[in-house]
Amino acid sequence: MKITVSVVEDNELYQQALVDVICSKEPFLFHSVHGSAEDAMALLQDPPEIAIIDINLPGKSGIELIATLREKTFTQCLVCSMYEDDDHIVQALENGAVGYLLKDASVQDISNALDELVKGGAPMSPYIASRV
Repeated sequence: MKITVSVVEDNELYQQALVDVICSKEPFLFHSVHGSAEDAMALLQDPPEIAIIDINLPGKSGIELIATLREKTFTQCLVCSMYEDDDHIVQALENGAVGYLLKDASVQDISNALDELVKGGAPMSPYIASRV
């Protein structure tokens, strides 16, 4: 069974890197990519099982999107952000993110995080884990 994964990220190079990880890994299936939280509202109509979401998006923040997705879908939200401060970490987790990676995470770290989510885990970059 395939597990659908969407990407919500405004940086096109990073978008592509995340899509490449998803497409190269079983049992994951690329679902969609969105450059803003507003564009990603389409996920409410056809939600993926997992969404990798940046916090700093044009318009609404990724945190607002996470709160909406968690309220209206069963999508598991994994943050992938450059923000490593306590405020962003806590807000993301309190609003429903199930994991939090920093953007300096390697391809292998992202791949492992997807595996961990499927197994019911809460993947976090080591620095983030030390903050919560």
